[in-house]
Amino acid sequence: MRNLRVLIRTTLSSKFLAICIFLGGQNFQLQSQNSIADNHFLPKNTTVNDILISEVAEGTYIFLNLDQGKYVSFIELYNPTASTINLATGAYYLSIETSPGNITNVALSGSISPQTNRVLTVDLWLGLVDIFSWQYGFTSDQKNNSWVLDGYDAVILYKGGPSGSGTRIDVYGELGQSGSGRSWQYVNAHAVRKRDVLSPNSTWNQEEWVVVAGASSQMTPKKHRQSLTWTGSIDTTWNAFKPGNFAGSIFVPDASDNVTIPSTSNKPVINGASTCNNLQINSGASLTIAPAKTLIVNGTLTNNAGTAGLVLQASASGPSSLLHSTNNVLATLQSYFVTLNKWYLISPPISNAWAEMFVGQYLDYWDEQAGQWQSIDYGTTPLNAGTGYSLKKTGSNTATYEGFLNNGDITVDELTRTESTIEANRGWNLVGNPYPSVIDINALDFDEDLVAAVSVWPHQGSTSSSYISWSKGSGGNTQARYVQPGQGFMVRATVDNQSLTFTDSARTHSGLSGFDKQEEPKEMNRLLKITLSSAQGMTDETFVGFREGATHEFDNFYDVHKLFGAANLPHIFSYTNPESSVEV
Repeated sequence: MRNLRVLIRTTLSSKFLAICIFLGGQNFQLQSQNSIADNHFLPKNTTVNDILISEVAEGTYIFLNLDQGKYVSFIELYNPTASTINLATGAYYLSIETSPGNITNVALSGSISPQTNRVLTVDLWLGLVDIFSWQYGFTSDQKNNSWVLDGYDAVILYKGGPSGSGTRIDVYGELGQSGSGRSWQYVNAHAVRKRDVLSPNSTWNQEEWVVVAGASSQMTPKKHRQSLTWTGSIDTTWNAFKPGNFAGSIFVPDASDNVTIPSTSNKPVINGASTCNNLQINSGASLTIAPAKTLIVNGTLTNNAGTAGLVLQASASGPSSLLHSTNNVLATLQSYFVTLNKWYLISPPISNAWAEMFVGQYLDYWDEQAGQWQSIDYGTTPLNAGTGYSLKKTGSNTATYEGFLNNGDITVDELTRTESTIEANRGWNLVGNPYPSVIDINALDFDEDLVAAVSVWPHQGSTSSSYISWSKGSGGNTQARYVQPGQGFMVRATVDNQSLTFTDSARTHSGLSGFDKQEEPKEMNRLLKITLSSAQGMTDETFVGFREGATHEFDNFYDVHKLFGAANLPHIFSYTNPESSVEV
């Protein structure tokens, strides 16, 4: 939005069906490296009393031109106790729920020494080749062809007998539900128990797990709760499946590992979906997250190397994304602007940003009370966390923030609604994602006097465009649901002097993409999309959603007022039927 133009009111067709109308722009589609919810930063159970499931994996592996993914899948058990546990004596069973209510039981054999693992796989050979051993370099501890995983199966650990007679002591996944489309699915991914979870849990609790996508080479069988030190003796690749880069391990770090990065000549670069527990960057060292790649730090993130010690890169492929829970972490973070000399909505991902970083460029803020854009003319003007700004990028395509990464609760106060301004501008406030990660609008808590929806300027290359929108109650364009790190967006207050609080629970890696939004939305649940195209190829789109429980009035939870963009776009307008009080 360079200019707020026209307001479109919402049409409600009946007392029971809400029709929500909001802007689309071009055709968009969610681009997500990993659609799995991250659910980090949460308390763990630390009571030690029995073995537990520590990793569940369904990998991708090609052997002899055949996809052997399910056959290099595995389940890892871990003994956190101080005693050796005999699995046969204890009558332990590792069971798979292959479909809701259909449980296959397999008795476990052997024993697990204190603080060690046991890996369970299918028994598949191609000729003389054990597929699992070919991939990982060692033979699994127990094989059974009932342990074929498809990434949607729940895994259950019983003691004293199988299901029906034994006691369920641990579980991965929601029993009675397929994992397909759920946050715990592990298709081409592995789920790892967090380091501080030292007791089984008979009730499914996703907060104890981290799920990260990746091929079999990124999975970590027979390795749990290790302390790894980077050596870089092979190359700079954090995600390499090879001996040498991490001392004593051929595997990449997982959610249970503490990682230390000393000063080395080969400084690590994260080039995939990555995770660890504690992460310490020593003085003189550095860690770089490559563009469009991700890192989850479940424990403490310590950077003793200043802003150069942690670098979050961005490029035309998108920004990087970091989930962490530690305050006062210094870093360098980039935003990438595909097209120069056009306006973008931005927001600082650091707590100490100043306008001087955009000296010689064009930087504005939206003044709701005046109903217009105002220029920022002084480099000493602070850029506040959670506040949005409008930037016309010149010179370089990259903007570089250096300072303390934002973290924890961030509240934007004094969101205004000025009744004296024209209706089209009234109540619109420019805010922004304050974190170095994506945020999910559905995870934000809008109070009743804020419209539970956002409008995002899509920045579509050199073509002028209109806003795309997402409503918590009705859905819409999924590219607006996931706001990128460093990106601003519009919210609307229905009453003056409101506030919006951003919390860590809204942070995610899902929907990671660039500022430019050019794909078709996938989430079309009970939505009708209306698209208007011009002869020049420009489009405008509106969604009409049908929702029970709505009223004939504007509903903050379901409806979105429409923002228009450039005047040369085709626009879908609304009008009021003079014979009726209902707008269409």
